[in-house]
Amino acid sequence: MAFRRYQPVDEPVSGRKARRGLAGTCCRLGLVLMALLAGGCGYHLAGGGDPPGGIRSMRVQRLQNVAGEIGLETTLTNDIIFEINRNGRIQVVTEEAADAVLSGSINSVRVSTISRSRVDDVLERRVTVKVQMVLKDPGGRQLWGGQLTDDEDYREGATKTGTNANKRAALTELSRRLAEKLYIQMTQDF
Repeated sequence: MAFRRYQPVDEPVSGRKARRGLAGTCCRLGLVLMALLAGGCGYHLAGGGDPPGGIRSMRVQRLQNVAGEIGLETTLTNDIIFEINRNGRIQVVTEEAADAVLSGSINSVRVSTISRSRVDDVLERRVTVKVQMVLKDPGGRQLWGGQLTDDEDYREGATKTGTNANKRAALTELSRRLAEKLYIQMTQDF
């Protein structure tokens, strides 16, 4: 007995299939129309406002690491510089040419357990980072200041080295998000 492969037959689209295609087209047109109208009603993405004090350039000082998490101050400082440069509204320059100086400190890095399989067996942890930032003009007048907090979960590794690598990956992601939050808060229109 020989098996034959299924051969689709070209049939005209009618009835239910035609209505489904028309509904999909109408839905897509509706989404495009809503997007165009949303732009006209004042809606905009967060962080799209003008920089505080009308600054166009700033110097970013390396953050102080009061929490003691080795290397986090360098990672976060670099992520902040990257985020400012990525958005292009403020130029990062040396102190002599800067309209303002951004400085701050990592005040705490706290690790907590969020899940266990047994009383003595940790499955997941959460790392929480708190950062205090301030933006001042050359005369020392504060243009903006704020505290940022964020957390990230990570899995406990099979070894201490694995756990440390997972924590470092969580801190790297946290650093990127904190830099993004900082830029949004600093350039928000009120």
